[in-house]
Amino acid sequence: LEFRRVLFRSTHQVLDQSAILSPTTKASFTLSPENVHDTLKHALRLTRIGSPGPVHLQVSKQICEKEAAPPRMKLLSSALDQQVELKPSHAELLKAHAAIAGAQKPVILAGLGLEPQRPYGELKLLAEALQAPVITTPKAKGALSADHQLAVGTIGLTRTDPAYEVLAER
Repeated sequence: LEFRRVLFRSTHQVLDQSAILSPTTKASFTLSPENVHDTLKHALRLTRIGSPGPVHLQVSKQICEKEAAPPRMKLLSSALDQQVELKPSHAELLKAHAAIAGAQKPVILAGLGLEPQRPYGELKLLAEALQAPVITTPKAKGALSADHQLAVGTIGLTRTDPAYEVLAER
């Protein structure tokens, strides 16, 4: 109920992140003080099983201000501290390439995940090769120059952003 009150008072950044990210993530979870420990453990495990891949974790400002409930089971601290470099297999790269090449109306949503590597040149090359419009989140604004022909704008600032029209067309 509290989330709905905040949601409808907000003037920007109102978008269904789970729906937007569902094609590119293995799962989406909303964290709460009660579920944070179990959800993080499950999310970390999910990123590594089968074909490694990302999961989406939704954390609201209101939740960040609260203290987490004690864990029911102790998380392995090494699982959270461990920096594991996951490299896709050749077969996975071929599968991804085929999916992208077969896209009829591709669109690129660029977000904070571009940091810290900042592959802005690669983003531009990919967009141009696919002739795919690029939508940025507020944290990735500027990843593709605003005057580039494929730059659509930033999503989540208002419900009338041109980015929403591009998504509706696709």
